[in-house]
Amino acid sequence: MRKLYPYIFVILALITVGNWLTVVWWAPNLTINFVEFCLCFIGLIYPVLKYKHFLSFCSVRSFKLFNIYSLYTLILSILSIIRYSYQGERSDFALLMFYNMAMLTCFCVYTFSYPDWFSKACKKMYKLLPVIAIIYMPFAKNGAIGDLMGFLCMPAILSLLLFDGLSTKRKLMWLSLTLLIIFTSYWGDARSHVIKYTIALLLGLTVSWDKFYDKIRHVVWLFIIAPFVLFFLGVTNAFNVFEMDKYINNKSLSEGTIADTRTMVYAEVLYSAVQNKYIVWGRGIGKGYESLFQERRTSEDNSGTTIQSMERQSEVGIHNIFTWGGIVYLVVYTLMWCSVLFYGVYKSRNRYVRAVGFYLAFYYLYSWVENFQSFSIAFISSWFMVALCLSPYFRRMDDEEFKFYFTKLLK
Repeated sequence: MRKLYPYIFVILALITVGNWLTVVWWAPNLTINFVEFCLCFIGLIYPVLKYKHFLSFCSVRSFKLFNIYSLYTLILSILSIIRYSYQGERSDFALLMFYNMAMLTCFCVYTFSYPDWFSKACKKMYKLLPVIAIIYMPFAKNGAIGDLMGFLCMPAILSLLLFDGLSTKRKLMWLSLTLLIIFTSYWGDARSHVIKYTIALLLGLTVSWDKFYDKIRHVVWLFIIAPFVLFFLGVTNAFNVFEMDKYINNKSLSEGTIADTRTMVYAEVLYSAVQNKYIVWGRGIGKGYESLFQERRTSEDNSGTTIQSMERQSEVGIHNIFTWGGIVYLVVYTLMWCSVLFYGVYKSRNRYVRAVGFYLAFYYLYSWVENFQSFSIAFISSWFMVALCLSPYFRRMDDEEFKFYFTKLLK
């Protein structure tokens, strides 16, 4: 299993982008897809249990809040599976398990926190990702190249954050791939990929500005506070940040670039929670919120089961956290991110982990806009970055040690 471990991430990159391909080779039906996901999940979790990685970090101070988050997620997952696994049809059960497997990948952080295991996980993936992306390009659906490339190459964001430490050859390769993703995403109105990759690239290009980042490091807490302030303003109708079309009148921007696609989703998520009385504790991981939009859409094309025609998973990550675990889980989730940012930005000896911490501050903020959970290489790539911020091994490295480690990893 140890030898097969690096290939799990390559397989995930291959099988989790079917939504944007005209031909799905790896997962032609639900049964095969479910078996593939289960095998990948077992492969990801195996080292955590086999080598007791979880126990190794129980007493490490930087992991205390993350331990609480992981254990609470496990409890929610078990309760959800017990409560809902018998409901609905086969596809409902598969969907429930997909989301539970996605959320339980947080346990991979314990494995990624060891430099040798981090290297095992990334080495094959970073070597083959550009190749996989180029092979898949001709098979992308019309107008979906940006979505396909951005989703598939999400682990490349880490390379951008560490841009200063790359060799000239690697810089040119990842910069070319990033610009391709940004341009194709912009033309295809995949706004999120434009934002994510641009911010990562800017952080990577300025990672050596030590004095600048030392002065603005406290800004990371604004990324935690801002969503709650904006949420309050939106709920009270004082200011809705998603209605940019009301505040921006720029003909050079396409309508899709500034269109409001989130206000209705927020309204439905909150209404469903109030009506079904799960505001405090949520309704279990993998359970969707009740959606009139979903009902209308499925009634028009007669798609989905009874459950899927009534409930919907949100494309906004924080919505799912709230729906699945209520206010309690949202608080636990937010405190976990606070600890990640604190140790990444304030307690690292090298500028590279600090850059990762700054990006994760943006990642949390953007979870109120997108960053949906899925059992995919894109979602798991965020746990790689969390591991860098929490791991005492990575944070102890100075700039040269970390640069040497990452350069060796990419060879």
